[in-house]
Amino acid sequence: NQIRSFEVASRVAREWSRIDVLSDADATRRYVELGLSASSLGLVELRERLKQVAVWIEIPFRELQSECVKNFVSCYMQESGRLQLVQRLAAALWPAPMPPPPRP
Repeated sequence: NQIRSFEVASRVAREWSRIDVLSDADATRRYVELGLSASSLGLVELRERLKQVAVWIEIPFRELQSECVKNFVSCYMQESGRLQLVQRLAAALWPAPMPPPPRP
C-alpha cells in the first residue's frame, strides 16, 4: 500500500496517534465494531491491525481493490462502499479463530 500525498499521510499519522492512546477497552471495541473477533488476540496486534485498517481507509480506492484481489476478496462495488470493502478484506485476512474441538 502506498500513501501518495502529505495530506493522506497526515491523516493516517493522526489516526495512528489516536489508536495509540485508546484505552484497551476502546481499542477492542473499535476492532469488534469492524465485525472482527478480538478473542485470542493480543492488544499490540489488535492495535497494529487497527492501524492497517486506517491505511486501507485512506489509500486510493483502486489500490484498495487491488489489495482485495490479491487476497481473493470480492471488490466489485462503488467507492461509497469503501468501509464495507475494508471490512471484507480485514475479515478475510484476520478470520476468527476456530473453536477448540470438543473433548471426548
